[in-house]
Amino acid sequence: MNFKNARKLRSIIGLTVVLILGLSVMAPEVAQGGGGLGHPKVSWDFVQIGGAGPTTTGLPGGVVVGRDAAGDTVDLTGSGIVVPFRGDVTGGGTFVHKLADGSVFARGFYVLTGFVSWERRVGTFPLPNDGVGHLADASAGVLVVDVRLFPDGGSPLDGVLTIFCHFPGTTPGPSDEGITLDIASFQFEQAGGVTLFHVFR
Repeated sequence: MNFKNARKLRSIIGLTVVLILGLSVMAPEVAQGGGGLGHPKVSWDFVQIGGAGPTTTGLPGGVVVGRDAAGDTVDLTGSGIVVPFRGDVTGGGTFVHKLADGSVFARGFYVLTGFVSWERRVGTFPLPNDGVGHLADASAGVLVVDVRLFPDGGSPLDGVLTIFCHFPGTTPGPSDEGITLDIASFQFEQAGGVTLFHVFR
C-alpha cells in the first residue's frame, strides 16, 4: 500500500469512528422526538396529596381507580421505572377488583412485563412540593405498558395498562389523568386518582 492510499484509508477510518460516536450520542435525542421512545429513564408513580396551601406535596403510596361499563372498579397502587429507548420496564403494585355492588371480586398484585409506548407532554407541575422525586424532573405524559396480574388463588392474567398524567397547560384536557386497564374481558377507564412521571436525562 502506498503512502497516498494509506492516508486515504486512515481518513475513512477516522470519519467512520466520528460518525459512530456521533450517532451513539444523538440516538436517544432522535428517538426522543420520534415515536415517543426517547428519554433515557422515566419513573412512574401513583401518588397521594398531603398538606394544604404552601405545604401541599405529592407523596408516594396513592391509589388510582378505573371503572368499566358495568360499574365494576379496579383500585391500583404502583410505581416503577421504564427505559423507553431500550424497551425496559420494571415495577408493579397491587390491585383490588370490585363489582358494582362493592363486593370484592379479585385482589392480588401485578408486574410490568413489556414496553408499548411513551409520550412526554408539556405542562406546569401544579403542586409547590414534590415528595416523590425532584421537582425539576416532574413531567406529564402517557405511558403504555404490558402487565401481568396475579389474583390471589387464581391464574395469572395478561393485560395492557395506560398511565396518563396531566398538568395545567397540558393537552388534551383536564380529564387526561389516571389509568385505563384492559384485562381479560374487562375494560377499565380512568375514574380517579393522581399519577406522576419523572424524566431523568
